[in-house]
Amino acid sequence: MGRRADKLIDILFPAVPRDFPLRRNLKTLTRAIHILTSGTLLGGHIFGLPETELIPWLYATIASGVALLGMDLHASASVLLEVRGIAILVKLLLMVCIGFWFEAAIPLLCLIVIIGVYASHMPKFIRHRMLFFSGRFQPDRRGG
Repeated sequence: MGRRADKLIDILFPAVPRDFPLRRNLKTLTRAIHILTSGTLLGGHIFGLPETELIPWLYATIASGVALLGMDLHASASVLLEVRGIAILVKLLLMVCIGFWFEAAIPLLCLIVIIGVYASHMPKFIRHRMLFFSGRFQPDRRGG
């Protein structure tokens, strides 16, 4: 591999995950906002709110989810190779499916919530298990 590729790998997958001040507090606040907005979005679908009232909650859910993923990616792109990262990618795929199959929004959103809760509450040694390139990159095993 060339020097440029090695440098890119070092940037994307640092040996020690990057940090920033108040990271844990910001992630906790962002996670709370994400749970609030996604729960409201699901409830709105269940109770048949008009699409115009659901759109702001959808955007807020997407924004808070992107912020959470961004904080994890800032630490290391290895998150996408871990069990928790695969769960995130599956949830994103299911969200895209809603755009094409709107009638299935409620069961798909329920499935997304179940995957999210399960992925967040499984033991750390499973949640941070590297499914791809195990041993090559260092997972971010910090809490928060």
